[in-house]
Amino acid sequence: MVMSYNVLADTLRARHPFLYAHTHPSHLEWRRRFAAIVAEISAARPSAVCLQEVEPATHAMQFVPTLEAIGYRALPYAKRPGLDTPDGCSIFYRADTLVLMHAETVDFSRASGKNNVALLGVFAMAQPGPSTSTTQDRSARDAETAGEPESAVQPVFCLATTHLLFNTNRGLAKLAQLHTLVSRIQKVCMLNGGIDAVVCGDFNMTESGVLYHYMVAGETEPFLLSEIYLSGQNKLVDEREQQASKGKNNRNSWAKQWGASGGYQSKNRSTMQPFEILEGRRQLRAAAKANGGEDDAISATNLKLDPKSPNAHLHSLLGSPSGLLTHGFEFKDAILGNNHDGRPSPYFTTCHVSSQEMVDFMFYGRVKEKGDSEFAGGMFAMEHLELPRKSANWNRRHYNIPSADVPSDHISLMVKFGVI
Repeated sequence: MVMSYNVLADTLRARHPFLYAHTHPSHLEWRRRFAAIVAEISAARPSAVCLQEVEPATHAMQFVPTLEAIGYRALPYAKRPGLDTPDGCSIFYRADTLVLMHAETVDFSRASGKNNVALLGVFAMAQPGPSTSTTQDRSARDAETAGEPESAVQPVFCLATTHLLFNTNRGLAKLAQLHTLVSRIQKVCMLNGGIDAVVCGDFNMTESGVLYHYMVAGETEPFLLSEIYLSGQNKLVDEREQQASKGKNNRNSWAKQWGASGGYQSKNRSTMQPFEILEGRRQLRAAAKANGGEDDAISATNLKLDPKSPNAHLHSLLGSPSGLLTHGFEFKDAILGNNHDGRPSPYFTTCHVSSQEMVDFMFYGRVKEKGDSEFAGGMFAMEHLELPRKSANWNRRHYNIPSADVPSDHISLMVKFGVI
């Protein structure tokens, strides 16, 4: 079982008091929240625990000794670079279940201009016997040869966790971070014989956005829509619907700015979101290719930016001659399932005064090579902990987390995996 949990760094909580204006002060006390988080981990006993928003001192002086006492070991902590960044990512694993082969931090500063990070580890299954010692010293090896097996212990999967940039308007920077992480994971997996990957964390995206489409479809068009819509946190709204509800034009009106949908028509245009638009276009391209032709009306949209533009480095990273941003994995969503179509999730993983959304995800899969069948083996999600459902009657004044029962402003994800 793998757990992913944004634990709400106390320093960040204190910097944004308006988010918790309707939360009882006792529910925000770190000592109380820490004890409840550890109790949740101890009760579930997952094989691996991925934490986001962990402060350096909290990691070293609280999480490490407390979790080591119940059988866990820690990967080297991944702190966000910078003097004013008080948090980072941690991964803990049960020494009786897993053997660590390699660990590394992925820094997104160069790719995105923002100082978010990810932490990844390559694991083998612990063999029964008197010794379950790990090979943590191997994590200092050259990252370019990450996790190449040196003994009879064979790597089984790569586990990565991240906390992407929050800013809802900086979709290209978020996509650059995600693409950088997936590219690195893909390289590590292939260096280890094509092992499976599990990628989890707080992605600061929703299931209706471009970033989510990139993960589950294996390709997306980063420049079709304005970057304020890429994460899915800002919703596309039909111009007529927006004018009817507010009586004026709004920045979220997409019909006038971007055209109907670039060649893909929805039966319900007023509720169409980026995922549906992009997936419809992807399917039309695939159908045209299967029929031996290319349809110019649905060719991927590329964008030529001025080299002096502030976004020039992001265009260089995300752009391609085809107009598509791709990766080689066949990722599945361990919570929402394999057939999710981008419509709003009924679940939420964060709930405070500003939103009730699903922004935490766990994906799994392996790089599909030519000739692989759909049932080529590998990891599969057996079951997951049910998430709370969104309420149409949600009142931000009366229901927010942290609460007496939930120690963070996020809900933990827990997924049990099997291997064929």
